[in-house]
Amino acid sequence: MISVLICDDDRTISSQISALLDTYAKARRIDFQIAEFNDPQEAFQSETPCDLAFIDIEMPEIDGLTLAARVREKNPDALVLIVTAYERYLDDAMDLHVFRYLSKPIDKERFYHSLTLALREYQNIRREVVIECRGETLRVPTREIVYLAIAGRKTLIRTVQAEYRCADPLRVWEERIHEPQNFAFSHHSYLVNLRYVTNFNRGGVTVQSGDSLREELPMSQRKYAAFRASFMEYMGNTL
Repeated sequence: MISVLICDDDRTISSQISALLDTYAKARRIDFQIAEFNDPQEAFQSETPCDLAFIDIEMPEIDGLTLAARVREKNPDALVLIVTAYERYLDDAMDLHVFRYLSKPIDKERFYHSLTLALREYQNIRREVVIECRGETLRVPTREIVYLAIAGRKTLIRTVQAEYRCADPLRVWEERIHEPQNFAFSHHSYLVNLRYVTNFNRGGVTVQSGDSLREELPMSQRKYAAFRASFMEYMGNTL
């Protein structure tokens, strides 16, 4: 069972999302447990478990980004999809590492595409890779890898908590992780987890995890277009 939270002060929108989820679930034999809220204060105080959340941005009393942060605080692995007509909030949504950004009015095909990717990511959250480093063998969730980089004859693997230097080349790690929807090359020497990207331009990429990790990574001119396309797809093609 997958727990889903919906919060939009417009009952028409929240009901539409709920109906789309119900249609999707019946077609694919998925069991969604849906908690639908039109009062953001009620959603903020809810103790309902959450795997996926669809949250509007502009709501009275509590805005959607505050609610999204609260959901992530209570459910660190929850995937948040922001639903709004206001694209100016995208930068703030990036800082929260929301999974997707859906525009209003809701396009059914785009919604289903984003939902399919979210469910795939829901499964990927449980994926791990084995890292062998300095005689130690570790199991690391792929979602905790911030980036990988060529470091001399080794590969540097930077996670949210530590860094490791491994003998296998970067291309081997790319195949081992095998999440092209989540990882992209900003440079031939850097494979970046798009979950942690907060900003990028032709000069570089900023990755951040909470207050403990913030780094600037290189962006090559040759990789910029492909990186931007990957990021656009990751964010739901709404830029």
